[in-house]
Parts: sequence; C-alpha cells; structure tokens
Amino acid sequence: MGNNFGRKAAFTLAEVLITLGIIGVVAALTMPSLIAHYRKQEIETRLKHFYSIINQAVMLSEVHNGEAEYWDYTDAPYGQDASAWVNKYLAPYMKVIDIYDPKDEDSKPCNWAPIFVLENGISFSVVGDSKVTMCVWLTGKTQKEGVNVFRFMFHPTRYASKVMPDSYLEWVEDAPVGFMPINGDRDNLMKVCKRFPYRCAALIMHDGWKILDDYPYKI
Repeated sequence: MGNNFGRKAAFTLAEVLITLGIIGVVAALTMPSLIAHYRKQEIETRLKHFYSIINQAVMLSEVHNGEAEYWDYTDAPYGQDASAWVNKYLAPYMKVIDIYDPKDEDSKPCNWAPIFVLENGISFSVVGDSKVTMCVWLTGKTQKEGVNVFRFMFHPTRYASKVMPDSYLEWVEDAPVGFMPINGDRDNLMKVCKRFPYRCAALIMHDGWKILDDYPYKI
C-alpha cells in the first residue's frame, strides 16, 4: 500500500478562480457602502471640529479684544468681503496656513471673498452683514451645499458670542422681520435643510453631529 502522508492538498485553478470571483462580488457590493460611511464620518467630524475651533478662536480673541458684542464691525461691511475683520479678530487664534482670492470661480458657494485655509484642510470665507456670515468648505475640490459646504452665522448681540449654524432661523413669509427661531425642533430643521441645503449644519448638530439615514442629501 502506498504512503500518502507526504502529499499536500491543493486547490484546482477552477476553485481558485471561483473563490476570487466570490471575493470580487462581495467587494463590489460592500465597497460603495463603506465609502459612503467614510464620507459621512469625515463630514460629521470636520463639521464638529470647525464648530469647536471657530468658537475657541472667538473665546481667545475676547481675552485680547474684549467681548465680541463690542468688536469693531466696520471691517465687516454689509454683504461684502470681511477678510480684514477675520484677520483682526479670528485668524490670529486659528492655524491659518493659506489665504487666496478665488477670482476665477465666482459661481461657487464659498467664493464670495478670500478663502482662509486651515491646517486641517477646512476652508472658509466670510462676508459682513448685520451679522457675520461664514461659508465653510469642509473637504474635496468641488463645493456642494448640504454635502461639503455649510454656512455659519456670528451674531454676538443675539446669540451669546457663539458662532452657530445658519439653520437656527427659518424663513417665514408673514413674520415681521422675515425670519423666526425654530427652537431646535427637528421637523423644522429638516424643512429648512430641504429648502436651503447650506443651512443643514444645525440638523446635523441637533442629531449629535451625525448624518442620519433620513438626511435629504447624498454625501
């Protein structure tokens, strides 16, 4: 009787090809969801991080420049570039690595004014108003509101010296001043988000800085 102890089991070429095919199918089915999950996590993390660092910058600036309510807002003219105001009150307290003027791309949401680029890759531009409006560009080469572009507002005389997402106000046609508080009600936050994609940050903030399954835009 022959001795078979020295022989090793081996896969046939067909078995190897079948196994590789199964792996390929599984990868094709799971990769899109994994990529989408990563993108959602990236936006959630960056949005929360911007909220943290911008408000930390406000707090540090108040130590040196006094309460934000009394800062000089003449450097933040109505509806115009407020980069001089940023350079005075915020940039010294943030890790700004670049500032550039997007003259040739005026149609993009954040390209109202010079763009400040932070060390972590988040960019933002600012214009003045009765309040300071910030357009935040979180990631990527393209800008899409509600996906990687959101707006924040700074209105210290009304909101306790905090930069807040531009979704805590809802447009109401018959309201005396055109806007009214939505008081953190999720249904209203969702309505505002669907109507104005750039104002979706407060919905994400309300949901614990998470983009939930019913978020109206594909990340």
